[in-house]
Amino acid sequence: MFGEHNNEIGEIMKAFVNRESELASLDECHTGGGGLIVLYGRRRVGKTALLRHWLGQRKSSYSQAIEGHPLLQVEQISNDIAETLGFPILPKNWTDFFNLLKKTAGSWIICIDEFQYLAEASPELPSMVQKFVDHSLPKGSTLILVGSSQSLMHGLVTDSSQPLYGRSELTMKIAPMGYKYFCEALDLKPKDQNSLALYTMTGGLPRYWKFLERLPSLDPIKVAEALYFESGSVMEDEPDRILKDEGAIGNMARSILECIGRGSHKISEIGGRLGQPSTNLSRPIKLLVDLGFVHKDTPFGANERDSKMSFYRLADPALLFWFSTFSPMRSRWNILATNEKLEAIHKHAGGVLEKLIRDQYKNAKRYWESDFEWDFVREQRKNHIIISEVKFGRLSERDRTRIIKNIESQFNRSSLRKEYKLHSIEVIDSLDAIELLRR
Repeated sequence: MFGEHNNEIGEIMKAFVNRESELASLDECHTGGGGLIVLYGRRRVGKTALLRHWLGQRKSSYSQAIEGHPLLQVEQISNDIAETLGFPILPKNWTDFFNLLKKTAGSWIICIDEFQYLAEASPELPSMVQKFVDHSLPKGSTLILVGSSQSLMHGLVTDSSQPLYGRSELTMKIAPMGYKYFCEALDLKPKDQNSLALYTMTGGLPRYWKFLERLPSLDPIKVAEALYFESGSVMEDEPDRILKDEGAIGNMARSILECIGRGSHKISEIGGRLGQPSTNLSRPIKLLVDLGFVHKDTPFGANERDSKMSFYRLADPALLFWFSTFSPMRSRWNILATNEKLEAIHKHAGGVLEKLIRDQYKNAKRYWESDFEWDFVREQRKNHIIISEVKFGRLSERDRTRIIKNIESQFNRSSLRKEYKLHSIEVIDSLDAIELLRR
């Protein structure tokens, strides 16, 4: 342990942190004449908070769509925006809705959240939006469509066969936020190892962060139990909700996540555990990779197209904890000793920390052979490499020396030795990592 231990969180989580570039893009688009804005990102990433913050500084209308019959959806949206836009009557269907918008004077801003619910219930709706944007959107007005289905929303504006292709003045994917913003939002001390452990259980999703402010203690074990292991916890059914947002109905996508979380990283291993040929897994694995839930790895120096060398790992910290720690241990968690629980949390944190640090360096990649693995390798200059090892915890000089000697021995018998010279070996512990993540 190092730094001061945080036992309690601040009374109120900061309502809004970061997102300066996203706010600037929204400003630039609206003041530049408006038009269609499409904004998307996975559940809990902070899309609604971002928009409410931006819309709150302007005369605007916001509506969150509901799942249900199209007539009920039209009624919901219309009721939410009618007063601000001065609708003389409430429309009965989408045709009436857009006809009323055509006649609405002045420059307005309308934001429709969870647009995927509307598009799923009314497949013709994107074509109606396209016609409205092309011919009837009042000059200076801004229509914002927001969705949690990354595949649907991304496809609406990037697939050339879709009616909204090329119609968006601004398309933004809202990404998770980093460790320093987690600490800023919750008023936590970045140099406290417990703060880092908490981040690795929630990832960069502000909605998950907000769950923490309800807890009486931020001890990592108590947080893990409150968020995951207690009956009816907020994270208990989270994978199902996330996959439902993306239309990944059925057991295949979830089963793949389960296999990867439990240590099957090659497509042949996943297929073997599921009793499926690898060819049956290509499509669902590609979807999970495209959505950012799974990361496809190839070792440093290997051809990225070589499927035999590819490893699949869970990319999202919260999903990684769910499938690698919570799911395998949920039945026996209550009988584990305190040190065993903490060891499981720290093992998870180490895996997340490794990726966070590797992502700080361009072109850094893992490397593995049959009997060893390095956290990442990168070229310092042509044919000269740095090998890096990341450890969660505080390391003594004796620990560092042992790790360096071990890696030197591995390098001397590795295949890389034929093509590269070893420039240096760096060992990064939690304190070193925090300094990198705070930049």
